[in-house]
Amino acid sequence: MVHPNPATDVLHISVSQFNDQADVELQDIKGSILLKTKMKQSTQQLDLSGMNPGLYILKYNDGDHSKTVKFIKR
Repeated sequence: MVHPNPATDVLHISVSQFNDQADVELQDIKGSILLKTKMKQSTQQLDLSGMNPGLYILKYNDGDHSKTVKFIKR
């Protein structure tokens, strides 16, 4: 679903069953929401260049499926 992990400046998100109502939420390890967006296509990129290195959480929810993934930003 996400690659590369660890990531540097860009995180790629890909889903096998695209739903244009899907929400993507990026949180820091404390649970603070840093970004909330809708998936616009089955693959999407998130710009991480302005973020500090550390552990982050990406949450995906399309109403039928949800997934939570941890990733490292270098």
